[in-house]
Amino acid sequence: MAATITPGERFKYQAYDESDVIATASADVFDGPCTVYAFDIDNSAGSSTDVFLKIYDAIGATNVSRPVLAFEIRADTERRIYLGTGLYFSTGLTMRCSTAPMNHTSADGSNPAQDIGVTIIAERDS
Repeated sequence: MAATITPGERFKYQAYDESDVIATASADVFDGPCTVYAFDIDNSAGSSTDVFLKIYDAIGATNVSRPVLAFEIRADTERRIYLGTGLYFSTGLTMRCSTAPMNHTSADGSNPAQDIGVTIIAERDS
């Protein structure tokens, strides 16, 4: 799993890119509060399984945490989601991806068998 933040601390807007989002949370990816403007979610790597990307306003998350947003990404597709003027995360943005929808139980699905790429465009709170 590789994650990068571009262009770094000197710019107002940043792109966070992770090549393999799994059921274990990617915690607080912008290191604190941020406003998110767009998601690009890629489930096209030869996938035959639908997946669910879950987004939390938290420093961390588990399979029983309640997400703020959840997106279903059909097998072998890529989705782009634009949030207009943005959605503010007051604590931090944490995300995880699993094979089950939002049921907030220990049976929350497993890691996707394929790599799920996620790119997020956001503005960090200064």
